Amino acid sequence: MDAPYLLAVIYIYVPVMWGLLSNHATRHGYSHVSTIVYAFKLNRILPRDERTMYLLAIVFALFLPLSLYVIFIDNTNEPVASAAICTLLLACILAASSFFTSPAVRGIYGKHKILLNSVVIIAGAINYSRATSYAEGAIVYLTGLRASELPTAMSWLSIIMVPLAWVTMLAIGFVALYSMALFGAAAKSTNKGPLTSPLNQVHIKSTTSKEHTRLYSLAFCCAILGLTPITLTSLLLKTDWAEIQIRKQLVSASFHVNPEACSLPQIEDAKIALLEAGKAIIAIPDQALGYKFRLTQCPKNWITPEELLQVQSIAPMTK
Repeated sequence: MDAPYLLAVIYIYVPVMWGLLSNHATRHGYSHVSTIVYAFKLNRILPRDERTMYLLAIVFALFLPLSLYVIFIDNTNEPVASAAICTLLLACILAASSFFTSPAVRGIYGKHKILLNSVVIIAGAINYSRATSYAEGAIVYLTGLRASELPTAMSWLSIIMVPLAWVTMLAIGFVALYSMALFGAAAKSTNKGPLTSPLNQVHIKSTTSKEHTRLYSLAFCCAILGLTPITLTSLLLKTDWAEIQIRKQLVSASFHVNPEACSLPQIEDAKIALLEAGKAIIAIPDQALGYKFRLTQCPKNWITPEELLQVQSIAPMTK
C-alpha cells in the first residue's frame, strides 16, 4: 500500500500542485520565469497579508499528503506522523507570528490596552480554576481517591494543567475571532471599487481590496490558532506517554514513604502516601503504566500517655 500511495503523491499530487503554481505564474505575466523561481519570487513581492496566506498554503500542501498517509495508510509510522506534526507546528508558528505582529491587531491592543490586560488577568484566574478541575479529575481517575486526600499532588498537577486550560480557552477565543473576521471580510466584499493587483501588474485587476485581504488573512490565522494547538494537545493526551508522565508527577508530589512503614513487604521503588489513620495508598512501579495505585491498610501503634511516661522515666536512667 505504501508504494501505490507514494506513486500517487509523486505522479499526481506533486504535478497538480506544480501545475497550479505554473498557471498562476503565467496568468500574472511571469511565463518567462521558471516555476521554482516564481515560487521564491512570490514570497518577496506579495504584500504582507497575502504572503502569510501563501506561506500557510505551502505548509498545508506539505501537510496534506503526510496526514492522509497517517490516517489511511499507516498510523504507526512515527517518522511520517512526526513530520505531519512538525508541519502543523510550523503553520501555528507562522499564523501566530502574522497575527500578533499584524498592524490591525497591534492597533487594537494599543487602543484598548488596559481593558485587554484586565481580560487576560481574569482569564488567568479562570484558567487556574479550570486547571484545578482537570487535576482533580486526573487524581480521581488514576487513584480512585478524592483529590483533597492528596493535597500536594492536587496543587502540583493544577500547575501542570494550566497550559491545557489556556489552550482550551484560546481555541474558543480564536474560533470566535475567526467568525468575526470572516463575517467582516464577507461584509467588505460587497463594497466594490477600483482595485490594483497584489503583484503590481497593470494588466491584472485584483478582485479583493487590501482591507478585504487583511481580514481573510486574520481569519485564516485565527482558524489555525484555534484548531491546531487543541488538536495537537488532544493527540498528545491520548498517548500512553502522557498518562505515564502524569502518574510519575503524582508519585513525586505525594508519595514519599517506604512500604516498610506500613508493615508491607519491600517492593523496589514502591512508595506510599499516608491517608487517614490506618489507611494508605501505594504506588507500585509498572513497565506499561509507569505506576499502579492500590489502597492498603497501614496500622499504626499509637503510644498511650502511660507508655509515654514510662519512656520518659527510662530515658534519664539510660543516661
